[in-house]
Amino acid sequence: MPIKTRPIRGPSPPFPDTAVIRTDRHLPYGVIARVEPTQTHAELIDAVTPARVMVRIDHARRLARKNQTAATAYPEGTTVITTTTIPDEKLATITREHELEILRQFEPDYHIPADHPTYREQSEEDRRTQIARYCSGTRWIRNRLERNPDSFDTSPPGLLPLIKGTTPSERELTHELAVELQPPIAFYYAVQYFTGGNRIAALVDDLKEIHSHSPPTIPVGLIGLLHPDYLDRCPNSVAAASGLNGWRSGLSVTDPNTKLRQQYQHATARAQQCLTGSPKQTNRR
Repeated sequence: MPIKTRPIRGPSPPFPDTAVIRTDRHLPYGVIARVEPTQTHAELIDAVTPARVMVRIDHARRLARKNQTAATAYPEGTTVITTTTIPDEKLATITREHELEILRQFEPDYHIPADHPTYREQSEEDRRTQIARYCSGTRWIRNRLERNPDSFDTSPPGLLPLIKGTTPSERELTHELAVELQPPIAFYYAVQYFTGGNRIAALVDDLKEIHSHSPPTIPVGLIGLLHPDYLDRCPNSVAAASGLNGWRSGLSVTDPNTKLRQQYQHATARAQQCLTGSPKQTNRR
């Protein structure tokens, strides 16, 4: 496989209220295929060559232990995003020092750092404590990357913060962090809205609240949602979405690569249009 060169990341581009138009495949916008370190996924990814993939940090660790990097594990030109939004028991095994070392070994293009789980069932005090730990951990990772850029063969990954919390006052802590980091996008964990039921209406309501309070220059990406019917209901600030079933369903490694690429494009086309197509009628107030 040819050596993949890392695209140069500039400052966050402007994000107008009136449109959601992202066309640069190297930026973390649009459909993001959530991938796992299996032979089947590797063969499918090589066949369909998605513009963007998202990799769990514990899976990146597994690949790094096999001397794989983001550049060697995925096709040339594919933007690789690692994330710490992983199951709690897996997250508990990764310290900030471990996380930093995985980044140095795996060298992704972007990274969603330092997650600390928060749940609606927790007390407000516990949630705010976890959010404060998340913000502190993200700043710790940011500072280490800035102080030691030469520890990477190319350049350190761009950090993509999380929006966390169940109330506006809780989320304000992460909005402030996003303003501080000035990323091209911030991510919101949508999986919890579909665990044990379907709470798409609650997700849309929360996204509208986030839309009205978040920095206007920083769009939002969703983790765990690629269903186009649901994405079409989201505010126009939602510019990226990652998921597994939305791109993987129906693909078979026994099919020719040309057919797989066509199936992938067909499976993700509507979701991509929801994220980069015509404006939605949910302008910021």
